[in-house]
Amino acid sequence: MDINQSFQDILARENFVLKQTEEDTQWVYQGKLMASEYHVIDFAVSLTKGEQKGVCQIVFHNLACCQKFEDREKWLQFINNWNVTQGIYYYLCLGLDGRIFLRYVSEVHGQMQVVYDTLQTGSSLVKKLLVDLSNQFGATVIF
Repeated sequence: MDINQSFQDILARENFVLKQTEEDTQWVYQGKLMASEYHVIDFAVSLTKGEQKGVCQIVFHNLACCQKFEDREKWLQFINNWNVTQGIYYYLCLGLDGRIFLRYVSEVHGQMQVVYDTLQTGSSLVKKLLVDLSNQFGATVIF
């Protein structure tokens, strides 16, 4: 069984519904995380096409925004500290457009339960991260 079908089986078993799109070289699964009463975070899981191995990427998009270029250094210090102290499988990133996102990338070898479990871990990290971001930069930076 290919890794995509294995992942689909896990999603079905867990009753975890995601929008699925097939692209030339990968499958993309998109969903939304209700991170708090006020924050809905878009996320995506991509799996390269392959029978028993491939590359998996999980991204939680638009967590916050560095709105002023002059604040970029403070954000980068926060991100570096967070990655060192909190980044288990994931790393926090600051995009060129100022948007903050959380990313995981790994090669997978047929054990797709690990991908599902890592997605769940990411959801928990996002919820904690939003509190940390709000405490550090204020609630207005959070999408």
